[in-house]
This record gives sequence, structure tokens and C-alpha cells, in this order.
Amino acid sequence: MTSTDVQSLLQFLTGPAKLPLRDAISKAKPLLADGLSSPDLIAKAPLDKLQQIFANEKAAKQVHSAAKRVTKSVASKKRSASTQDDASSSNNATENTPSISPPKRRKKNQTPSIDASDPQSWEAGLDLPAPVRDENLISITTITTNRAPLLLVFTIISLTYTHPWLPASSRFSLAQGLLDLTASSKAKSIGITRKDEHKNDIIEEGYKKIRVLSKEIPILRRWDTPSTSTSSFQTETNLQKQGQSHMLDKPPSDDVKATGINPGPSTSAAGDLSSSPDAPMSRARGRSSGSSTSSLYPNRPIYWSLSPSLLSQPPTASKLNPSALPIHLPHAAHSYLIRSFSQDKLPLLLGALHLLYESWVDTLDPADLDRKSWNWYCNVRPVVEDGPEGWGGKGPVNLKNILSLRKKAG
Repeated sequence: MTSTDVQSLLQFLTGPAKLPLRDAISKAKPLLADGLSSPDLIAKAPLDKLQQIFANEKAAKQVHSAAKRVTKSVASKKRSASTQDDASSSNNATENTPSISPPKRRKKNQTPSIDASDPQSWEAGLDLPAPVRDENLISITTITTNRAPLLLVFTIISLTYTHPWLPASSRFSLAQGLLDLTASSKAKSIGITRKDEHKNDIIEEGYKKIRVLSKEIPILRRWDTPSTSTSSFQTETNLQKQGQSHMLDKPPSDDVKATGINPGPSTSAAGDLSSSPDAPMSRARGRSSGSSTSSLYPNRPIYWSLSPSLLSQPPTASKLNPSALPIHLPHAAHSYLIRSFSQDKLPLLLGALHLLYESWVDTLDPADLDRKSWNWYCNVRPVVEDGPEGWGGKGPVNLKNILSLRKKAG
């Protein structure tokens, strides 16, 4: 397996197969290991072989179909080039034209549609299984994973303790933003993607950012808290009418004029991680009481993670994003996380992470807790090969190593 093989396969997976970069990277190595290094070989492979690599049956069929289309297209071009320009060759060319299959019926999408008039609809379908805190069981458990979903779950749990006022939709959106930022940066540094493919990865100056696991994530201020009737959709629509599309946070004073809502304390790149002396106690009390975030933190701002690629494109509405906000959608991150871990291992992973953060939350302020989070992730993430060959590679993660990072008693 060479770097050229990896790059060629990634170009197919992110191009004709239309897989997200992170999914393409995670599946390139197992495909190459099974000898499926080209669209032609993937097209000839039985579908059940692909389903063993792609846990998602839909993704396996998507890649298989794309490989067949590419293979047929190449074969068709070869046939056309070899035919004579006469009636006989014209008939042959007609016969050799690939038939268009009838569109397949889509499976029913289980993800709830977002109701623009109900901000709470963003939170539907984002539940995670209850964490299992049995230390004995956690200590003997090993999971096999690649780095991306582990970083995603680390970020979700970290935000639960550093930004406890954020609803689940914000946490998943910010986690997806971090995942895409690190994946794009790594792909660029090792030459998996070309330089010109990153021209839409840069957010122009003026947008606010917050630190998530020590990385700066561009954000879009939200106003659709459960305790208010003003939704981000209404705000975005009003700003679009005023010619200020995608400018909710450029600058804060414009937000106040456009919406008439008091934004609360101003924040900088690290401002959300600053806290009063009793903040750790408040965060611990909030988690144990089960109170709503809106009542415990009435003046804390909430955010979406901005998507650089969507900012560079015309707004497109969908069931999950009817106002066409240029954001990382939380349900995509949730679906990826759930698919990445088995039903019996995910609760144990969540339990280990909660035990880790609970041991430190009353000792460290949110900024320090956030900084440690990146180091903790690096300490336990699976070891993979350097360079393109290691991207998407899986490795063991011993959950006892997460427990070992807890604050020592005394």
C-alpha cells in the first residue's frame, strides 16, 4: 500500500462515492487491506464484503453503486473510442450505452425534522445511552476504534463540564466543528488533499470563536433558548432581509439592534471558559439536580459551530435546517457517534469519561479543564501509522487508561 493508492482511493470515496472526508479516511485502509484499491475492484466485490467494512448498510450500497457507475463510464468511453463513425458503429454505441436504473426508494429517515417555530425540536433524537460507572467492568473493557469518533465523544463529554449550559444540539455541533477542523488540518499537512481544496476552509475575520479542546472554533450565536420564543430561524430571516446574512456575531452590537434581545455578558475567544469562584460547584450542582440549563444559566450564550464550506455556498434549506444556517448540524455528529461504537461498549466509554471529568471538575476552572481534555484524548487515542497510511486506521483503547487519568485522592 503506497501513498498514491491511498490518495487515489480517497479521491474516489470523497468524489463519486460522496462520502464525508472523515468517513473516507476511516474506510480507506480497510478497503486497501482487502484488496479493494480501485472502483473497478470495488464494483466486482460482493456487497456483503463491503458491508463488513461499512457498518452502515446505506454507505456500503452507496460506495458499491458509485464504483459500478465509474466502471461503466470508463468502459463506455473505451468502447466509444474504438468504434467506427458509421451506421454500424453508431448502433453498437447505442447498445453499449449504460442503462439508467430506476431510482431506489429511500429508506425512511428516522432523524426528526426541525420545526422553525419550535427551538426545542433541535434537541429531539440527540440522546445518548446512560453511562455505566462500574469501575471493575470499565477496567477490563477494551474498544477498537479509529481516532475521529473517540475525539467526538471526548468533546461531547468535555463540553458537558466546561460549558454545562449548552444544550445537546450545541455540544454536538461544536464537537463536529472540532472534528472537521482537525481532520482538514491533518489531511492538508500530510498531503492527502490538495492545497486548492482548502480554499473554502477559512473563516473570514470578524466571526467570534471559542476554544474547544484548545482549538479555536468559529461560532454563530444562537437565540433559540428553551425559555425564549425567538428562534435562530427568525433571527436569521430578519438579518437576511436587512442584507446581513450570516452576520449574527459580526459584531455583537449589531445582534442587539437586529433582535432586541439582551445578549448577556460579552465573550471573547476564551471568554466562555472564564468563571466565577463558585463556578465548579455550580456546574456540579447543576448536573446532579437535573435542572434545566436555561434556569441555571439564564444569561449564558449558546452557539452553533460555523461550517466554512457552507459559508462559501448559497444557502440551502433542508428538513434538518429549514433556515439554511451555515452550521454543522448536530444530528449528523450524533449519528456518526452512535454508529461508531457498539451498544454494549458505548455506555462504558461514557461512564469512564464521566468518572474522569467528575474527579477534576471541582478542582480545575473550565479553561484548565478544557486544556487538559486535549492531552487526555492524546494519551488514550489509538496508535496508528504515520502519514496517509495511518488515516482511518483502528486500534485498541483500554478504558482503564481513561480511569488512570483521574485526579488522585489527597
